[in-house]
Amino acid sequence: MKVVDGTPEACLALLQSYLTRDWPHGGQWVRPQPAPHTIRIWAQRRSLLSTPQGILLLGLLGLVTMGVFAVLYFLYWLMMDASSRSKFEAQIIATPEWPNRTQLEVSASRDDWAQTLEQWIQEELVQKRAAAHLEVTPDSASQRGFFRRPESSPDIPEQIKKLAELRDSGAISAEEFEAKKSDLLDRM
Repeated sequence: MKVVDGTPEACLALLQSYLTRDWPHGGQWVRPQPAPHTIRIWAQRRSLLSTPQGILLLGLLGLVTMGVFAVLYFLYWLMMDASSRSKFEAQIIATPEWPNRTQLEVSASRDDWAQTLEQWIQEELVQKRAAAHLEVTPDSASQRGFFRRPESSPDIPEQIKKLAELRDSGAISAEEFEAKKSDLLDRM
C-alpha cells in the first residue's frame, strides 16, 4: 500500500490516463459503478484459436500437413495447465485518508502487473506528486482516457514575476502569492 498526495479521484484520473496511453501489458480496464474508487484491469491469454488470423493459420497448416499439426495443437491445448488459460486481473483501490491524501492498494493476479503499477504509483504519485496538482471535474472523471494535467506555461519565472506584481498592487495577499509561487515551483 502507498499513501500519496491527492484526492482519490485525482489519483484514479492519472491512473486511467496511464492505462489508456502507457500500460505495457495489454488488456482492458473499467471503473465499476458500485465501487467508484476502484479500477479493475483484466486480460485473457490468447491462443491461436482466439483470433480469426490464428484460426486461418491453423486451417492452412492443417491442410498442408494433413491435419497432423491441428491434432497435435489440440492435444497440446487440452493438456495445457488450466491456470495458463485463465483470466488475469489487477485492481487498484483508492481510499481517502484525510483531505488531499489517498491510500492506494494494488492487487494483481500477475506479479509483473503489480510491479508495473506499484512502480508507476511510486514515480508519478509519490515522487512527482502528480495527483496533488491535477484538477478533476466530475464530468471528466467519468470519461475513459480523457484526463489531462493542467496546462503549464514553459515560462514559470515570468508567471512568478506577474504574481509578484499582483501582490505588490494589492490584488492578491502575500499568503496567496506564496501558495501560488510554491505551486508553480513544484511544476518545474
